[in-house]
Amino acid sequence: MKYTITREEINQPLVAPDTYRARIHKVKDRKSEAGNPCIMLTWRIEGTEPPAGQNVFEQMVMIPEAYWKVNEIMNAIGFDGFDDAGFASEDLVGYSCNIVVSQGTDNKGRPRNNVEAHLPI
Repeated sequence: MKYTITREEINQPLVAPDTYRARIHKVKDRKSEAGNPCIMLTWRIEGTEPPAGQNVFEQMVMIPEAYWKVNEIMNAIGFDGFDDAGFASEDLVGYSCNIVVSQGTDNKGRPRNNVEAHLPI
């Protein structure tokens, strides 16, 4: 699957690779370039020292092949808001966990941050 970088991401400085405590600041329901439903997560790094306050973006694709990642995120943030109908993406806002951040490039070769793993606090 290709990843399309957003204008907001282009204007964000890169975060150094490390593990950070971060909170889900914003979510946006959208479709991936492949047409699959996904949730764009905006993680905001917490703390008092830089890079506190910076955002890291992550796409959570809602297809069976990617449920391992959905499960990892839900377990890391301690989310248990599922019901028979699933969950609403906006219910994720405000939850925190530790995210393992790396640096890479998007499909056009531009630098970007990647979230490699989600760990409970």
